Amino acid sequence: MPAFRFAVHPNLRACLIILALPLVAILLTSASLWKAEVSVREAVRRQDPALAPAELAAITVASLDRRGAFVSRELPTLYARIRFVHHATLATCALGLALVGGIFLAGRITRNRRDLLLRLFRPGLYLTLGFVALLTAAQAVELACALSFFEAIFFGRVHVVFALGLALGGALAFCAVVGAMFSMLRPVEFRVPGRRARPGEHPHLWAVVNDVCRQLATRPPDHIVLGLEPTFYVTESEVTVGTGAGAERIAGRTLHVSLSLCRLLSLPELLAIVGHEMAHFIGADTAFSQRFFPVYRATHAALVKLGGDAGNVGVAFARMPALSLLGFFLEAFATSEKNLSRGREMEADAVGATVAGPLALATALVKVHACAPLWGDLVKGVRFRVAELCAADNLAVPFAQQAAALSAEAFPWLCQNEIAHPIDSHPPLATRLAALRVDRPALAPA
Repeated sequence: MPAFRFAVHPNLRACLIILALPLVAILLTSASLWKAEVSVREAVRRQDPALAPAELAAITVASLDRRGAFVSRELPTLYARIRFVHHATLATCALGLALVGGIFLAGRITRNRRDLLLRLFRPGLYLTLGFVALLTAAQAVELACALSFFEAIFFGRVHVVFALGLALGGALAFCAVVGAMFSMLRPVEFRVPGRRARPGEHPHLWAVVNDVCRQLATRPPDHIVLGLEPTFYVTESEVTVGTGAGAERIAGRTLHVSLSLCRLLSLPELLAIVGHEMAHFIGADTAFSQRFFPVYRATHAALVKLGGDAGNVGVAFARMPALSLLGFFLEAFATSEKNLSRGREMEADAVGATVAGPLALATALVKVHACAPLWGDLVKGVRFRVAELCAADNLAVPFAQQAAALSAEAFPWLCQNEIAHPIDSHPPLATRLAALRVDRPALAPA
């Protein structure tokens, strides 16, 4: 029997989660208001059995209170408080939905607009976090009050522990959101495992890179970093290279060169890849990433921190709107960022193809897409061996050996595969090869 999956649109999912707690509070307050009205009418009917049904139906707590019919102020006061919480909860629902609509609209208008993305992302993020913090506290307090009123009206008693648990959960969730906000204000460290390639120590590599930059009429990078991870990229962000006492911070134009991939690439393929990366400097892509990426990555980190172990059921429930809104915010702007990133990658491919030809770039892309997924399993295996007190070899060697063992059977799925990249998302391989106008079947690994 086929399995059916029900997929919820991100907009609808965000709305449902934001409305979940307020709707519970609204149901509790509505039931409490209804019960108060019914109780008052029952009391009036007992005092005046001859009262007509129409007159009885017109009697409300508010109408009796205006006539001064209550001996005690307890019920009118409780009724007024329930109405206040009821309307306050409706207001938070409306504000939450308005925020979702605003985030959705901002995500739509920033598509293919890099300038708007830079202008709206940071202030929009802080506005969203501030609103989320207030919304988290407000919804928790509203639900705690609604539960207390419901118990008082229906059962004549209040379980203070439940109400305090919800209120405490809201307070802790509020603190967690505020903590996430402050964590995003701290500078994000971009750490790269590797070492600097100084011109005097690696003259041939620098000669290759300088030659590509001369062809493209762009300034060479200020630094080249050699790493084992199977990815090439450029950045203008401040980078910490290495670990421990030997770590150093560098700033300016930085090119990351993968030693593992260099074992697999021919010289024309290497030239094409370097040309692709230098093209990002021509298009000011790295300057954009320098301004946008740290905040974007800090937001991801804040979301992970906020979604950590709550340690309390009340906290977990109170965090739900915050997690939903922040996740929805990232998802809305991630679509814009992904569209821009893919467009920039296609433009960089076109520039890289002018350095060593479209075929060299195409074969390099096939090798990178085919071999990059091998890295994760390789690193996991090495960690296990280190845990068993076994020495780890040069990872570039087993990586190249596993890459050589790949066959043509691996090629079909490559065309829709996207490789991990520390800065931007990349288009599928099929799209990139089609833009280069290279025959895909001829590129399949032998």
